[in-house]
Amino acid sequence: MLLTLAYLVASAAAPQPSQPVSVVAIVPPVSDQPDVAWLGLSLADDLETRLLHHSIFDGDAVRDSFPVSVFGWRQMQSAARQTGINLDAMLSAKDGARLGKAVGANAVFTATYWLKSSSIRVMWRLVGDVESKKRDVEIDLGAIPQGVERIFASMLSDLGMTRVGVPFSPLPDLPASAFHDYGEALTILREQSFDPRAQIVLGPRQLDEAYGLLDQATAAAPLFQRAWAARAMVSAMQGRLEVAAEEADQAAQAAASDAPAVALAQFYVACRRNDLDRAILVLGRALNQHLGFTLGLGYLGQAYLQAKRFEEAVKLFTLYGTRVPNSPWVATMRAEALARAGHNDIARSEMEELLTRYPNSLVVIAGLAARQADAWRYKEARETLAKGVALFPGNVGLVARQAQVALDEGDFKLGLALARKAAQGVDEERGEPMAGYAHLMLGRALALSGQKLEAFDAWRIAARLGVDPYELRGILSDARLADIVRDQRFSLSTLDRPAAR
Repeated sequence: MLLTLAYLVASAAAPQPSQPVSVVAIVPPVSDQPDVAWLGLSLADDLETRLLHHSIFDGDAVRDSFPVSVFGWRQMQSAARQTGINLDAMLSAKDGARLGKAVGANAVFTATYWLKSSSIRVMWRLVGDVESKKRDVEIDLGAIPQGVERIFASMLSDLGMTRVGVPFSPLPDLPASAFHDYGEALTILREQSFDPRAQIVLGPRQLDEAYGLLDQATAAAPLFQRAWAARAMVSAMQGRLEVAAEEADQAAQAAASDAPAVALAQFYVACRRNDLDRAILVLGRALNQHLGFTLGLGYLGQAYLQAKRFEEAVKLFTLYGTRVPNSPWVATMRAEALARAGHNDIARSEMEELLTRYPNSLVVIAGLAARQADAWRYKEARETLAKGVALFPGNVGLVARQAQVALDEGDFKLGLALARKAAQGVDEERGEPMAGYAHLMLGRALALSGQKLEAFDAWRIAARLGVDPYELRGILSDARLADIVRDQRFSLSTLDRPAAR
């Protein structure tokens, strides 16, 4: 895997004089027609897939270059929630620019569509640093891949990319029923995080319905890789890990056109099987051929952190930063990796500089406070968090971090009050791993206050919500909790594993 990572870093950092990297974000197209949300998600998924496969052969370097990095529609849903931007309508130029800045994209695709009897009318544009005029495209329902290809070519033109290049492979032609069933499955899965650490928030009926739709899609189109990949992940969410592994392999065998989706499925299933080494390997291999796959870059970096391979995580997030140089989250994660690798002073210095660039970024404020707390600069951490809470009142992550600082300083009463407040505000319906952090701090506060049973209840909730094992190991290493860690009535170490399936 070291060779895989070395190639990744070399590939991304190598000069590409003919084409700068454009960072494109895909927001799902919207419609005012009832019951056609599936179509917008399918179109977004197709366009994301097409962009991820775009490459240009660089004759000077004798290799392919990848001039587009892509934030997919799932990532943009999450970013929109964090920034308070409504995705139920076509984005305005102002909101598009704000959303693009939040993730580090210089162009955001936004669209609206109307379903007709035999075609789809799509009106779309790019907003953000790159602004395009509105374009109106009529796509025949029997030729959706060709319609997406037209949108793709126009996007490259709007981005100033005159060299279109040769695609890895065209989007597959699909029966209308497969396209429909896959889109309907996406409408069910859109609220479920594909982060393997995340809690499963969908109920059994929803998972069964999604699986049934994907089963129909793969029956109608046996080479439909993305449907096979999604089907494998649903099986894993249902706890059917052997079936999931077989379906992920089926996705890989179908064709070579959707490698990022397949790698994501293989990564997801391997993580659910607690095989982190394989998860890292399959995702790293895919990223060697799809350097614009930002979702994969983020998941791989976090997997390195989880595997305690901190120096490799530093290299991965450095690579990510060359692809998306204006992302506050990526820079914050690089600092996180540096800190875990023992480079605390460098990490804190980078976060201080980052705050000057992004003074109102929630992720940067939280990251700086964490680095200040690492250095026992508790007064500075409290001041940073107070500014953050003023900007984002009641934010659970910031309040939980305030609880951590109070506990580190020995103020158990304040720490417990803040931790209770944070835990009460957790939204468990999104399945995001950060949700467990507040309960982790609550458990710590309760334990330090002598309430062992209540502490373990809080920690079990934290594990169920998918808390970062690194944070849990911090609890285990707190000398003030040595007695509770050694208490034979409990088994705190069993919580140091992925969330319950």
